Amino acid sequence: MEARVKRHRAERDPSWTTIEEPLDPAAVIQEHQATYDVILLDCITLWLTNLLGQDMSDANILERVDELCTVLQQTPIHIIMVTNETGWSIVPENPLARRFRDLAGFANQRLARAAEAVILTVAGLPLVIKEPRS
Repeated sequence: MEARVKRHRAERDPSWTTIEEPLDPAAVIQEHQATYDVILLDCITLWLTNLLGQDMSDANILERVDELCTVLQQTPIHIIMVTNETGWSIVPENPLARRFRDLAGFANQRLARAAEAVILTVAGLPLVIKEPRS
């Protein structure tokens, strides 16, 4: 994992500002919305994994997702979010894996409702799921 993180950091354009916030991306958006025109939030499923690691209940995790949705709808800047679709594979036998899969699905649904646009990218090809309102 350390090698992956190091590679990702090395691939970033040096003009990018990187803020690594594992638990509260909504606070980072609120704190920096006056500084940047665009924030890339990568990635929702990793954030959910971090919240699960804090022994939070599903209800508390989804409250955090709802808080992020509220911030997304109130911020004047563009927020680009990256997430993973975890529901297209088999249902895991492991209870924690099933919990994660379900939470990711609920979070993605809530964030998609709050988002202005949703683009699914498969094999490097974008598929517009929800178009921006005119």
